[in-house]
Amino acid sequence: MSWLDNFSFAPLDCRIQAREEFVLPAYKGGTLRGSFGYAFKKAICVTRSRECTDCLLQDSCVYAYIFETPRPKNTSVMRKYERVPHPFVFLPPLNRTRLVRPGDVLEFRMVLMGRAIEYLSYFVFVLQAMCEQGLGQDRGQCELKQVSAGDIQVYTSGSNKVYSPQIITTRKLFNEQLANSSKISLQLNTPLKLIRNGRILQDQLHFQDIFRSLLRRVALLGQFHCSLTPDCDFRDLIHRAGEVSTREQDLSWMNWSRYSTRQQKSMPGSGFVGRISFEGDLDVFRPYLSLGEYVHVGKNTSFGLGNYKIIQE
Repeated sequence: MSWLDNFSFAPLDCRIQAREEFVLPAYKGGTLRGSFGYAFKKAICVTRSRECTDCLLQDSCVYAYIFETPRPKNTSVMRKYERVPHPFVFLPPLNRTRLVRPGDVLEFRMVLMGRAIEYLSYFVFVLQAMCEQGLGQDRGQCELKQVSAGDIQVYTSGSNKVYSPQIITTRKLFNEQLANSSKISLQLNTPLKLIRNGRILQDQLHFQDIFRSLLRRVALLGQFHCSLTPDCDFRDLIHRAGEVSTREQDLSWMNWSRYSTRQQKSMPGSGFVGRISFEGDLDVFRPYLSLGEYVHVGKNTSFGLGNYKIIQE
């Protein structure tokens, strides 16, 4: 049994309906994540502290755990960082339509990981608050119509009940994973931003670049949010990833931006989108790649970046 078998997550498919006309950016991940974070703090924070580090309640606050997750003092992992990866990601609508009309439905996905699943009711409550406060610069009013997890209706508009979601463990996911093959392609649906040696990768991507980032992310999420202790040989896996070759790539560089309420300014973003194909001994990497479809890879994943779809060849 691998340490990764018990990594748990819950994909939530959300539907919101516009009550009025408004405009959103072409890439909607920044708007959804930003509006959600603002609504979460406004709805949950009782002290109104600007920074969670200054708050007496930070160790027991749901907002602080979800958005400002502190690195435990007794761990040697991520010693250079004060925060650990967020236990959730957004996957925004992939269409680039900007105008939203009354009655239009926006569909997006949230994936909660590990301990964050325990706070599902908070997530639904804040989604309601986000819709009421409005989306985008126009503050377009919406209504949360439905949240579902697989066949389970977690929440339906007009109800005051939140039902437990379908929780997926990677053990179940791996039992349904794709057939073995020496060839695989990744369709990058949202911008993938990777850092190598302190610099943003803007030329050719290598499998090792993607896998190194994914391995680190999965290990940190597993340790800090799923109470798992990684027991794999990181160096060996990364070395073996370097032996997987790139067959072809059809990638483009996508720029996007978001407005930061905290910093009161527009924040630029960017990354690769498109398709990239690899060939080599891929078996050992498949569990990580399958999980990565849900947890994303690279920088700014909570904004929806780094989502991909595996295409078996």
